Amino acid sequence: MIELLDKKHKRNEFDCGKELLNNYLKFQAGQDIKRKLSVCFVMLDKHSQNIQGYYTLSNNSIPL
Repeated sequence: MIELLDKKHKRNEFDCGKELLNNYLKFQAGQDIKRKLSVCFVMLDKHSQNIQGYYTLSNNSIPL
């Protein structure tokens, strides 16, 4: 299941093996969403609802 990242998601339990990517999800993704710099989608385990992966879309290259 894929959803928009929300406060209900357990970000602190996510570990993809790459510290930089883990830290982005845990500490920066929410701030980028609030500032409307990007949106973040998370893929959830069907049973445990734990985050299995994520991707972001950024509007950085779209002229205002």
